[in-house]
Amino acid sequence: IGPQKTVRHVIDKKTLLANFDYKLFGKYNLSEIKVEDPSLSRYICMDPVRISHSHGRNRRQFDKQFV
Repeated sequence: IGPQKTVRHVIDKKTLLANFDYKLFGKYNLSEIKVEDPSLSRYICMDPVRISHSHGRNRRQFDKQFV
C-alpha cells in the first residue's frame, strides 16, 4: 500500500452561504448582514458554524464516537 494522499477542498464563503440557509437567531440571513462599525468588526464573527445538539446524551467518554 502506497502513501495516502490528502485532498482538501477550498470553498469560499459565498459558496458556503449559497448552499445552506444559515440564519442569525433563526431570523436574519447571514449574507445580508454587514458590520459597519470598524471597532466591532474584529469581535463579531459572521462565519456559519454547525453545532451538534446532543442534549447530554454523549457526555461519557466513548459515547461521543457515534455522533
